[in-house]
Amino acid sequence: ANRHILNNPPSKYFPEEIIPARGTEALTSQLVPLEPKLWQLENYRDFLDYRRKAIVKAINSFMDVLE
Repeated sequence: ANRHILNNPPSKYFPEEIIPARGTEALTSQLVPLEPKLWQLENYRDFLDYRRKAIVKAINSFMDVLE
């Protein structure tokens, strides 16, 4: 799969390859946003900000379960 999408940006391979083949769960399970504007290379910093917050939220939720 990686060789097939090698030279394409996420804004192309997420909606054309990943989502049709594996559904949105393939992205959400990895805490990747479902907002297409965040898949564009010029919005990479916003993508990182979203994902950073999602990771923190997931870690905190996990830690709450351990208490």
